[in-house]
Amino acid sequence: MRLPGRTFGRGASRFSVALITSAALLAGCGGPSVETFTEQANAICTDHAATIEAAASEVLAGGQLPSPEEFGRLAQETIIPELTAQFEELRDVQPPAELAAEYEAFLTTGEETLDELRADPSILTDATNFEEANGQADAAGLSGACHIGPG
Repeated sequence: MRLPGRTFGRGASRFSVALITSAALLAGCGGPSVETFTEQANAICTDHAATIEAAASEVLAGGQLPSPEEFGRLAQETIIPELTAQFEELRDVQPPAELAAEYEAFLTTGEETLDELRADPSILTDATNFEEANGQADAAGLSGACHIGPG
């Protein structure tokens, strides 16, 4: 390689190629792999789902449906706070480029559904209220632990 007044040998060319390759890798071309993304997101959802399931199991112990007061407490004290924390944590997970649109759709719809749930916890009794968000979770490659609502 020649520049006016300077001569560079073969080592400089190899160095240039290595430097460019390193810069491309450090730039994070394309984001994380699908596997890394789904592992991170699913781990977040699994942790929060386990907390919700444990609390729901206590309320449903004995095989009887909870009273409206017990159900309201479960929703206000466990389900809504856990889902809120889940979506806050999921916002920090970077999807790979090929799943970015699906993941953003899931987060947006899930957060809108969570707002509806805050306004009216009784929507938890109808799984159809969560079909859109849950379908988007599936489209983003996430596990059932990332589903919200019953079912």
